[in-house]
Amino acid sequence: MKKKTYNIIILTILLLIAATWGYSRINPDFAQRCDSLYTSYLKPACDAGLKLCHRVGDAIADKMQNPFKKSLDRRNSAPTE
Repeated sequence: MKKKTYNIIILTILLLIAATWGYSRINPDFAQRCDSLYTSYLKPACDAGLKLCHRVGDAIADKMQNPFKKSLDRRNSAPTE
């Protein structure tokens, strides 16, 4: 895709966000619906993504500090009697 196409896509997304924000300022029912969608779907997904990024970052930092340390297989880490 050309750079012009990317610019059009970004501009369309920004206009959609601005229109949604403007309409939510006028119509409180729409604002409530957007808020409930955000809290039930978007926020948990973003939080899970951030947690995953932190876990990956911690694993990379640990691997850089201890390059020859073997990772533990946590699937079979239950104590056996």
